[in-house]
Amino acid sequence: MKNKLLWMGATIFMLCGTVSVQAQTQETEKTVKRIVFDRERVTLIYADGTADENVDQTIIKRKTSPTGIKTPKTKTTTTKTVWYTMDGRRLQREPKDKGVYLKKEGDKIRKTVKK
Repeated sequence: MKNKLLWMGATIFMLCGTVSVQAQTQETEKTVKRIVFDRERVTLIYADGTADENVDQTIIKRKTSPTGIKTPKTKTTTTKTVWYTMDGRRLQREPKDKGVYLKKEGDKIRKTVKK
């Protein structure tokens, strides 16, 4: 059923022939208001009211960041190393004694054997 509706929507799209898309700027530094696709013809409509019809090729670049999309949070590059005993007690520094310890670096926890 979902595929049938998808094909019906695509057919209606093709029969109607015109689709509009928003853009930011064009290589001539004019602000693009709308891009219109009419079968095989592409028209760029600028904010100042002018238009380029039958566009064969263009480069559109972004001036500002899009609204609603936030920059991803990056992980800090400095990772703090914390040592624990096997029973879960936190140690002040790297252990000097022989034994098995847990070493936490950032999000990674590893079992370490000191000989």
